[in-house]
Amino acid sequence: MINAETIGAAIRTNRKRAGMSQRQLAKASGVPMGCIYHYEHGKRLPGIYNAISVADALGISLDEMIGREVPE
Repeated sequence: MINAETIGAAIRTNRKRAGMSQRQLAKASGVPMGCIYHYEHGKRLPGIYNAISVADALGISLDEMIGREVPE
C-alpha cells in the first residue's frame, strides 16, 4: 500500500543510495529541507511538483520514488 510512510522510506532509501544528505537533496531539488525531513518521516506527502523535483534530483522515476512496482 502506498502511503506517507512508504513514500518517505523510499525517498530516504534512494537518497542514501545516491550518497546525498537531506540538505544536498533539498538543494538539488529546490524543495525545502524541512519538507524533505517531513516526507522521509512519513509526516507529509509531497505534492506532485515536489515529488517530480525530488525524483529528478535523485535520478529516479516517480514509480521508484514512491516504491510502486509497475504491473507487467
